[in-house]
Amino acid sequence: MDSVAEAANPAVAPAAATPFGAIRLTLPNHDSVELQAGERVILGRESPNESVARAFPAKLEDVSRQHVRVVNDASGPALVMLGETGGSVGGTFVGDRKLPNDEGERFPLHHGDRIRLGSLAWCKVEFIDA
Repeated sequence: MDSVAEAANPAVAPAAATPFGAIRLTLPNHDSVELQAGERVILGRESPNESVARAFPAKLEDVSRQHVRVVNDASGPALVMLGETGGSVGGTFVGDRKLPNDEGERFPLHHGDRIRLGSLAWCKVEFIDA
């Protein structure tokens, strides 16, 4: 297909590469975690298998050990639900919206979003220019 046809019909135009910079998660204890492109972290109380932001005290019983995963991949920053292994005790919220806990379901994150795990644990999302 030639470039004139692509320009006339944007549905068939090649997708533009959209670079995503780093994201910063400010945690309940005011520490922060930065995720560069391609990185991920689990928010929760503990995890034996990958990097975990452990700023969620054990006394917050409605925060699962592995509550939710935050990814910064080619599709952009997002929450990825862990299903039955996490997040089900106290729920996961972006702003005031409660998210379903369907394993693998993905929810895009935006600059300024506030993620809440359970009733009290929160973190703030900031995009850092690349």
